[in-house]
Amino acid sequence: MNITCPRFLPRSTPPSSGTAIRVMTFNQLFTNEQTEDIIRQIRAQKADVVGLQEFSEQTAAAIKTELIGEYPYQFLEPGNQSGLGLISRYPFLTQG
Repeated sequence: MNITCPRFLPRSTPPSSGTAIRVMTFNQLFTNEQTEDIIRQIRAQKADVVGLQEFSEQTAAAIKTELIGEYPYQFLEPGNQSGLGLISRYPFLTQG
């Protein structure tokens, strides 16, 4: 059975000032070894910031080499089911 639901969140208006950014989340599914397709999908979305889940060493290596020009700011902790990462066109800021 396949159930599809429309979004239940109200539409919001963009802020009147500031820069809008495009954010994407991508769950690789740790058994997915189609690295070229993963890189292609990330590029196709043209996101400014991408959160990654369940990603492997193989995908981390591809991101480091193939997306460094587009996403120079990278925090990658691959680990199959526990792999997490964040890549960004903008620098990360730390507090404290």
